[in-house]
Amino acid sequence: MIEVDGGGHDLPEQQLYDAKRDGWLASQGYRVMRVRDAEAFGNPDEVAGRVAAEIRKLIV
Repeated sequence: MIEVDGGGHDLPEQQLYDAKRDGWLASQGYRVMRVRDAEAFGNPDEVAGRVAAEIRKLIV
């Protein structure tokens, strides 16, 4: 899963929620890749390359 996070994810309570959610998703067999929104919108080609690299790790 790819999650694009904004500044709200810097708040301590949001970080706790994200950690719990990521843990639950992992227990269900999912992986979460977090990307900052500024990165995703400011340099989408670089982010797409990182996503592709993570996908290649899963299929090799």
